[in-house]
Amino acid sequence: MKKYLGIEFGSTRIKANLIDDSFNIIASGVYTWENSFINNIWTYSLEEAKLGLKESFKALKREYENKYNEKLIHIDSIGISGMMHGYLILDKNDKLLTPFRTWRNSITYQASTILTKAFNYPIPQRWPIAHLYQAILNDEKEVDDISSMLTLASYINFLLTGKKVVGIGEASGIFPVDKKINNYDLNKIEIFNNLLNKRLPYSLLDIFPSIVPTGVVAGYLTEEGRDLLDESKELEINIPFVPPEGDMQTGVVSTNAIKTNTGSASIGTSSNINIIISKDISVHEEVNLMLTPNGNTNALIHVSNGTTEINHLFRLFKELLNKFNVDPSDDELYKMMFNSSLKGKIKEGKIYPIDYYSGELITHLNSGRPLVIKEPDSKMDLANLMLSHIYSLLATIRIGVDILREKEGIKLDSLIGHGGFFKTEYVGQN
Repeated sequence: MKKYLGIEFGSTRIKANLIDDSFNIIASGVYTWENSFINNIWTYSLEEAKLGLKESFKALKREYENKYNEKLIHIDSIGISGMMHGYLILDKNDKLLTPFRTWRNSITYQASTILTKAFNYPIPQRWPIAHLYQAILNDEKEVDDISSMLTLASYINFLLTGKKVVGIGEASGIFPVDKKINNYDLNKIEIFNNLLNKRLPYSLLDIFPSIVPTGVVAGYLTEEGRDLLDESKELEINIPFVPPEGDMQTGVVSTNAIKTNTGSASIGTSSNINIIISKDISVHEEVNLMLTPNGNTNALIHVSNGTTEINHLFRLFKELLNKFNVDPSDDELYKMMFNSSLKGKIKEGKIYPIDYYSGELITHLNSGRPLVIKEPDSKMDLANLMLSHIYSLLATIRIGVDILREKEGIKLDSLIGHGGFFKTEYVGQN
């Protein structure tokens, strides 16, 4: 039996899955983590990323060995996926220069606006190039010492293989990519250089991870990488790696929504809809453009907020039930909460949640301001409360969907949902 290992660094969980040739899950392991808001920056500890890598693989290995009564020694290939974008910069000794700034930050509006206009191409605030240009505009001293600028997935791939590489989809969320040459857009690099008010001691191509096409080996597991991944040191070395990709790219592949006029909706801590298009569209700040791993153009509506406020309600309800010595499983409680929304009525409820736990770029809110507003004659019951939160969660995505449908004439043959929002049957799909 062939075995393939995929490890994804999501916003709330680090997940390791071992699959076979038929895409059946053989074993899995999970490590739960959370972002932190430190000095007005959303960040994750890279030391915890290493711990989560080790712990999720340990849980997977334990499940495999209990299930098959044999050691997990051989794996045919490994792939790393992770939250896209952000600002992860290393010096010449591969030491982190600043805390990792995640996709969730909304601190690069000036850079994003300038670059979008200069490139005539949407450059969202969360992209690494926007973070770098903003750091240059801010005259941050670390800029001169950058030797590598990676994404979370390419960083983990580097730790395991020693190679600073990235897949084409992930690369297209770092800097615009020219599909004709399978590389970063050289014309836009020249435009970027002309914008600078200082001379950098490196070129962008020096610090960006190299692009490895889909189907090409992106490195091999080193002994040092093996020791980081597998604390028992039983796993073979020299296992080949596929190019590291972003979670949006793995999302469109896993839902088979990778052909033109197909789409996938991923709704969890953040929310996004990916729609594969075959024509050029105008520049809209609400719609980002990236590539799928096979090079198709992906129109992305990315919303920084998702189910976080619903999760907060969940914890509140769970605490209340526990005080009455009632302890439902997480799945039971979530299912009850979501199913209750099917009986809700927006006009009757008159409840208006604003579920912005963090800043929201599409609606130009720089920091989170979660609110629940209701009218004096509102009917505040569980059904109406849950339905209003679900509608609030989807409202910002709707802005981008309307642009693609009404201004660009984009149509869909299919839309597939994935993420925690869709776990309760029918509710999310409805």
